[in-house]
Amino acid sequence: MESPIEFPYQEFPGSPLGKVILRPAAEYDVETIREIQNHAIEDRIAGVETEFHSVQEQLDWYRNHSNQEPIIVIQYGKKVIGWASLSNFSHRKSYAGVKELSIYLERGWAGKGIGSKLLEHLLNIAPKLEIYKVVLNTLPFNREGIGLFRKFGFRTVGVWKAQGKLDNRWVDMLLMEKHLNLPKVGNLNQVNQIESALDGGIHSIINSETIVVKIGGSTLGNHDTTLDNLVTLQHRGVIPIVVHGGGKVITNWMAKQGVMPQFIRGLRVTDAHSLDIAVAVLTGLVNKQLVAAIGALGGKAIGISGVDDKLLEAYISDPTLGLVGKIKTVNPDPINIIIKAGAIPVIAPIAIRVSDTGLDKDIPNMLNINADTVAGEIAASIGASQLIFLTDVAGVFDSSKRLIKKLTRQQAKSLVESGVVSGGMTPKLKACLKGLEKVKVSRVLDGRKPGAFLDALEGENSGTIIV
Repeated sequence: MESPIEFPYQEFPGSPLGKVILRPAAEYDVETIREIQNHAIEDRIAGVETEFHSVQEQLDWYRNHSNQEPIIVIQYGKKVIGWASLSNFSHRKSYAGVKELSIYLERGWAGKGIGSKLLEHLLNIAPKLEIYKVVLNTLPFNREGIGLFRKFGFRTVGVWKAQGKLDNRWVDMLLMEKHLNLPKVGNLNQVNQIESALDGGIHSIINSETIVVKIGGSTLGNHDTTLDNLVTLQHRGVIPIVVHGGGKVITNWMAKQGVMPQFIRGLRVTDAHSLDIAVAVLTGLVNKQLVAAIGALGGKAIGISGVDDKLLEAYISDPTLGLVGKIKTVNPDPINIIIKAGAIPVIAPIAIRVSDTGLDKDIPNMLNINADTVAGEIAASIGASQLIFLTDVAGVFDSSKRLIKKLTRQQAKSLVESGVVSGGMTPKLKACLKGLEKVKVSRVLDGRKPGAFLDALEGENSGTIIV
């Protein structure tokens, strides 16, 4: 197969490996290509492929590549140690100029810059072949591969849901893409047709934007599906920020000590004794139970509170509520550190107590914060794409007890001011309004409903949406 591009041998003497050569694949390379790919299948790093490729299958694949679909190999000495290709994504005309990337390295060669060289070269020659978009599929837990693709400007645009089996388990695959150059087309319809070409195969669109989700209340004792959804989302390459409550658990522990809880406008009144219980229950028991449960489901999570690294600083603004804080500042640094480590931040709603002039020297130096309020403040501070509240009701109801599917900010504000919503829904709507200062959309969902969280992200019209 001749290449339509002038493709001289390329040497990289600056490589730590010494002399490395990139060249077009020839038919005599097919057996080595097959061997490398079969090793990847055997090691379960080749997507969801489960059957080894035969010599004839690999030959047919090679011979069916056109001149517009380059296959390149990378050679160290006389040994081919990796290969990559751009293949037809579809035979439909609307996919013209869209190619699918495959890239494989021989065992033991990962982490040495080989993949970067293969990918860089293919992206350099692709525009000359009138390729304007490169797409790829990858396992969500292939962190090294995803890191490489993002380094070269690929972004996660969707999920192929349950694409195939991996070790007898149905798994999702991330769909990533990179735009190169747009073809010259005569009208806007053609552009729209090309840009929407991938949509038919995507079950859901979830990108790498930040999602803040608050779980708590009655859903904490019934949260199996929610945590499954969080782990699924993490495996798809999106790391949610979780804020949790624990009101029921706090109430139970207070009852054990003969303390009766009091609430004003849906907020818990907190004295010094109650604060001790809240801090112990929220930052200890509930937080670590959630982190452990996420880990048991195959996810990665790190639990913190608003006290850690002064994530949340707050002051007392309403003495009738006791040691309940109003958030003054949000420091997103600890959240960013956890996300960069690939973990889900799980945040307990306790804050450092400060005064208008700095740290308050009085004891106690911590304050209880309503978890809904914390979620809204964090979402607004970081400019999250979505703010989601998982609660124990179907959503927000009007004065006739009918579910409201959609609210504007003004409508939500009116429901609060008129007293149509009350109790625990009041701080939720106030938090939604706070979040919407920077957040695109807020939702109130029934966390008891199986799959509610993930379904909402995938477009199901459930609960109440506030825009």
